[in-house]
Amino acid sequence: RTVKHLVNSIFEGGKATCFAYGQTGSGKTFTMMGASSSVITPSSPVPVMTYETSGPNIGLYVLAARDLFAMLKTPAYRKFSVKVSCFEIYGGKLFDLLNGRTLIKCLEDGQQQVQLLGLTEHLIGNAAELMDIISQALLLRSTGSTAANLESSRSHQILQLSIKQTQERLVHENN
Repeated sequence: RTVKHLVNSIFEGGKATCFAYGQTGSGKTFTMMGASSSVITPSSPVPVMTYETSGPNIGLYVLAARDLFAMLKTPAYRKFSVKVSCFEIYGGKLFDLLNGRTLIKCLEDGQQQVQLLGLTEHLIGNAAELMDIISQALLLRSTGSTAANLESSRSHQILQLSIKQTQERLVHENN
């Protein structure tokens, strides 16, 4: 109910934003990410968080991604692709969380549009891939201790999904 209409509006030419705001420990991460568990794998001796992609405690990211990829399976949108970017704002600077916390620049172009120079985009094909990428980004976020939370984020994280027509479809339509 919260994000489905936002996903639909994207396919009608709109832009959508889902903003989570609240005190430390109020449930922002749980609302967006859903339930999690800590997993240790042979390739990662440090515990890695994994997030549910099914069940009663999935987050808004998974729900929105499911709706998004369901739309992409319809004939009208099969030639569209989804790319994800994720950055944090910390100490007045921007860092690409999907490129090793690389510093990026925020500038305005000649059409007065904001451009994030150096921000990487990553192609994804389903909700599980999205959650994997978000989990990678969360590992690189700036954290610190507060009275309410031992490992609180000390930054603002921005997740951006871009839905674009692939070149193959554009060439076909222009002929």
